[in-house]
Amino acid sequence: MTFVLAHYGPGDPLMELLQEAYWDEELRERVRHSLGLDRPFIVQYGEFLGRLMQGQLGYSILSGQRSINVMLAKAWPKSIQLGLVGMFFWFVSGTILGIIAARFHNRTIDYIIVSTTVAVSTIPTFVLAPMLMIVFILKLGWIESSIGWEGIFSQKIILPMMLIGFTGTAGLVRQWRSSILETISQDYVRTARAKGLTERLIIVRHVLRNAFTPILTITAASLGGFITGSIFVEQIFNIHGFGWLVWQGIIGLDYPVLMITTLFSAAIILFMNLVVDILYGVVDPRVRVGERARR
Repeated sequence: MTFVLAHYGPGDPLMELLQEAYWDEELRERVRHSLGLDRPFIVQYGEFLGRLMQGQLGYSILSGQRSINVMLAKAWPKSIQLGLVGMFFWFVSGTILGIIAARFHNRTIDYIIVSTTVAVSTIPTFVLAPMLMIVFILKLGWIESSIGWEGIFSQKIILPMMLIGFTGTAGLVRQWRSSILETISQDYVRTARAKGLTERLIIVRHVLRNAFTPILTITAASLGGFITGSIFVEQIFNIHGFGWLVWQGIIGLDYPVLMITTLFSAAIILFMNLVVDILYGVVDPRVRVGERARR
């Protein structure tokens, strides 16, 4: 589907490649022939699959026939690091706020946490980014600059990390809140209270552990999104990672780049779903017992 939409959709990658020279019909057709874009669609698709089976990801049209293998090798480390720190911020902030909201259920602080996280999550990234820049750079002066990439231990990572983390905080907070409230009402929690265990011990040993199972689903599933879905964040802060590579492929109709980035994104999401299924048995012994019973 991606291959069809890219080739038969509006636009021409040669327009971005040749700029003003695009209107020279002879030059345009000569370049098109040299890149193999004038061959039948099915031939181009067959060659793409053949190269893929050999581990050759192809060459970018807009980057002077640069190897996509090399481009991915340089882009992936940045996106992985950015996605992991963004997920860390998302998980820590969402977990703390979710536990507080559940602890003070139907009180003022509960309403404030839920409504604030929902409101922040609804703000688009390209709107929230300049707002954070104005507050932290211009007004407070806590950050000198946020443009570019200098690693996860640079202050430039703070705003991108917050933007990625804010995207799904509301969902995590609501999930923690509802999961904890459901777990607290279980019989084994009432039994633990009857035995005289402290409230802190009950929460840590019984409630949080059992409430974590549904959290695991959105946590593992979100990791793939954090790594592959930072298109706007990387574009705004000029981070040349995987998201930036996707954006360049889209705006320039770089067919090979579009195909490989789509393929890798799908593979990561499928892999994280597999990890979730495996971790279920590790976190919740009842899953292993049920599987053995079915066998």
